[in-house]
Amino acid sequence: MPALANIGALKADGVTAITYTAMNPSSGDNVPALWRSLTPTVPYAGLKPWITMLSKWNQKKDARRVNIQMMYPSCIQDTTTEKWSPIGNIVADISIVMPQGIPQGDIDEAVMQLFSAVWDVNFRAAVKAGFAPT
Repeated sequence: MPALANIGALKADGVTAITYTAMNPSSGDNVPALWRSLTPTVPYAGLKPWITMLSKWNQKKDARRVNIQMMYPSCIQDTTTEKWSPIGNIVADISIVMPQGIPQGDIDEAVMQLFSAVWDVNFRAAVKAGFAPT
């Protein structure tokens, strides 16, 4: 099993690196590992972006389900009181079923293709617009 470590990501400019700091490891099935971006200047942990990942067996115990969730809060600061307030959350969910017994080469290929496809500029544009390509 992989050990919990920080995750590198990019800011909206596609160049500037950002780190999601490893906060809590998973303690077993159905218990999420947690990463949090400490970069935003907001003072409350609840207003900082986070990513979780949990895994568990399917009912037949012949595949592992890996669930990844990200929450990116949008917030504003009142210039008079300096209080931060949330205005909404962008939430992403990815659920992957990994059958056991599949050759490692196929697993490697599927995972690389999924995450590189999601990074494609056209895919990102559709997500930003909130509409599937037509």
